[in-house]
Amino acid sequence: MAMTKLLSLFEHKEFRTNFLVSFRDGYKQINVDTISFFYSEFGNTYAVSFDGEKTVLNHTLESLEEQLDPKKYFRANRQYIISLHSIVDIQNHFNFKLKVELKQLKEGIIISRLKATAFKEWLDY
Repeated sequence: MAMTKLLSLFEHKEFRTNFLVSFRDGYKQINVDTISFFYSEFGNTYAVSFDGEKTVLNHTLESLEEQLDPKKYFRANRQYIISLHSIVDIQNHFNFKLKVELKQLKEGIIISRLKATAFKEWLDY
């Protein structure tokens, strides 16, 4: 058992690079690198591209968190996974929380004080 865990550390993990989604009468492919952030609302999960296009995905944020490259995407809170390249501004918020502004999102995203340290480490990597 311990050997299996040790070997898994040395394996090169492949992360998702595309999504195939329903589009009109067929399908379209979306490259992960074009997605600014993912969010969940009313039981649906959406991907928002850097050009503002919103697409429904058949995945939960939990499953996306495992499929996306953690160097590029961060689980900001229960509702959002954000791209490193979509961040415009980061402000201190009350009670040691952070408020993050994204290019495609008018209102900011709040990062809890428990995740704030991990978020700052992710940005500083």
